[in-house]
Amino acid sequence: MLASFVHTLAWLQPVHTCARALGYTHSTHRPATGLQTEAQKRNFVKLKKAIEVIASKAPGSSTPGEGAHVDLLNYMTIINGEGGLPHNIRVDRFKCKSYLIKLAASVEQRRWMVLDLEQKTMSWYVDNRELRISRKGQFALRDVKKVIDPGNKNTTQPRAFMVGIPKRTYTFIAESLELKECWLQVFRCILGQG
Repeated sequence: MLASFVHTLAWLQPVHTCARALGYTHSTHRPATGLQTEAQKRNFVKLKKAIEVIASKAPGSSTPGEGAHVDLLNYMTIINGEGGLPHNIRVDRFKCKSYLIKLAASVEQRRWMVLDLEQKTMSWYVDNRELRISRKGQFALRDVKKVIDPGNKNTTQPRAFMVGIPKRTYTFIAESLELKECWLQVFRCILGQG
């Protein structure tokens, strides 16, 4: 009885299961070196391209089967390796969520950030309940033109990064360097830089 329960639990570990099943071995922040066969490399490139393509479309526009090859969780698992994702970020097939500090006119505002590939938007909320009334802003993912990592450990704010859209650049500050790197990886993938 206990053995079957343990076996069932093994099937419920979603984070690394897909990557392991495909035979990926990982190295931190360098996906190309962790992919051993040409087939794995082609699958990874296909995954990146699917994320880039879906993010480039207008919000509200979708076609049947559009997200068939999109899997943000699998992409992030491959990139981050066996070390996994930071505990303070939630990633699933279409969404990436966490708290970030958003700078607005030199005022730091802690916001729940939601990057949604199905809706093709980045939205921020007062809290993690994601109520429409608590949404404070959003932009379309196709409007993202650049992502900037201004710092390293020698800067005054090493956890900061910027996302540029036409007529505006948003500055975000992550709770940790690992969380910042996860967000940068997602935005770089959307821009085709990943």
